[in-house]
Amino acid sequence: YSSIRIRPDAYVAFGAFYSAMLLLAKTVHRKPLTLFLRSLVFKIDEITEKAFIVRKIAAFVERIGMKNADRIICMTKAMQSELSIFLGKTATKSSILPNNILPAPSNAVAPEEIDRLLKERNEHFTLLSAGVLDQRKNISFLLESVRLLELQNPNCKITLLIAGDGPLKTKLEEQAKELSSVFFIGWVPDLASLYPLVDLMIHPSLHEGMPNTLMEALGSELPVLASDIPEHREILEHDSLLFPLSDAKHLAETLKELIQNKEQLSSIRTLALERKQAYEFDWGEQAVELVFDNCDL
Repeated sequence: YSSIRIRPDAYVAFGAFYSAMLLLAKTVHRKPLTLFLRSLVFKIDEITEKAFIVRKIAAFVERIGMKNADRIICMTKAMQSELSIFLGKTATKSSILPNNILPAPSNAVAPEEIDRLLKERNEHFTLLSAGVLDQRKNISFLLESVRLLELQNPNCKITLLIAGDGPLKTKLEEQAKELSSVFFIGWVPDLASLYPLVDLMIHPSLHEGMPNTLMEALGSELPVLASDIPEHREILEHDSLLFPLSDAKHLAETLKELIQNKEQLSSIRTLALERKQAYEFDWGEQAVELVFDNCDL
């Protein structure tokens, strides 16, 4: 019998769970481990109200994985701050490497039924929101804002497309059943295909790591509005691109202004383009540098 023994110079894990699975290998070979964190599972589990015992077990495994790492690479300062609270005092070094923005695909084609729907409402201001339909994405808040907008402006021409599926879909559809402007379109395999058809991406999440939906919209030069949470503020920076989660009426008023004032929408687009340029870099190159730097620990 013969075998091949792999002796790595370093370990890389994308997620604390996988870092925990490498505990034995790292202990045996005594090589550094770099952990790239894409999300904080313990935070998501809390918001989505996972069962108490499930949250405790998941948090325990996450903590092991994080403490097993010699360096943790976070996507935002907000994530780094949450991590330090979760871990308490730790010698683990942490760095920040955000997601980058990739060029938008040029050959994406929207599903026929959505294309047809929007052509029927071609004079409408079209919003798009996308993601897993659970508590964290906070679609209920968005629906309440649209309800207030319709109530105060019955002749307002607006269409809201909600892409995605999840445990709250039925409940959200019930909330929106009397809103003529809202359409649940399910999972869209290529979300970028919708970007040329809509006027604004809106992202009302309670918590994020670094949302792909938002970054892809920026990459497609689509104007964006997002909830004023630390992660979104770090990405977007400008107050004009953020809205508070404490007041649905405030968002309704903001949408009304954007619908009625094309110059305001143009300003939003300009600011979003500026933020896009801040995230155009070679992510792979910087990630490799961080991993090899960790080898010298």
